Amino acid sequence: MDAIRGRHIKIILYLLGQRYPVSASKISHEIDVNINTLRKDIPHLEKIFKENGLSLVAKPKVGLKIDGPDENKEDLKQKLTLLRNKSLDRKEKIWYIALIFLMREKIPTIEELSDLFGISRPTMVEYIKEIKGWLLKRRIKIIGKPGSGYHIEGSEGDIRDAIIESIKNFFGTDYGTVSLEFAQGKLVQNINGVIDSKNLDVVKSFLDKVQAGIKREIIDEDLFDIAIAVAVSIRRIRKGHTIRFEIKKINE
Repeated sequence: MDAIRGRHIKIILYLLGQRYPVSASKISHEIDVNINTLRKDIPHLEKIFKENGLSLVAKPKVGLKIDGPDENKEDLKQKLTLLRNKSLDRKEKIWYIALIFLMREKIPTIEELSDLFGISRPTMVEYIKEIKGWLLKRRIKIIGKPGSGYHIEGSEGDIRDAIIESIKNFFGTDYGTVSLEFAQGKLVQNINGVIDSKNLDVVKSFLDKVQAGIKREIIDEDLFDIAIAVAVSIRRIRKGHTIRFEIKKINE
């Protein structure tokens, strides 16, 4: 693949997530890339798309759009995700691995995780041990069986709480900045599919209406906290994971 920088990954992943053409000004605003830099990057991006069996189409007065087979788009997305994962620091890798255990229906093997993050098997074993201890304190067990991989055991409520906490820990000290960007309507890059940006957009639109209705603004971090909780719940429900409530009869 042609030489690629962090912002190129950000731009391409954003475009791969769009169904319709998007203007350069909107891309610039949503992913916080200078519009002149974006325009200068277009020839370079075109080469990357061409190498991967895709084309970047610029429609006058409409915007940019990626054309090509869906399987090529998915392949490119996976390549870029791999590049981005390998650039994460130790803390970010641990929290992202925790999210994989909590969110994936089929948890990858140690070997697959090692390849995904570009680290050795012993290091991955160390990371998983650390994650196991953290999850156990939250009443969630990681069960590993030879030949059958991993699965988790815990209540749906505890799992959702752990997902939300892991997302916050992944962002770390950047959480305040990300919250501000979300409140300003800028794109929050999904954590490799964990936070669905489309779900966040819908939640943001709803919360904006709520704030207008009550004539009060919710502070940035609280707004983002609510949005993440709702987006995680939407994803879990779509995967068939619901919370069961016990009905208790009150004797009068």
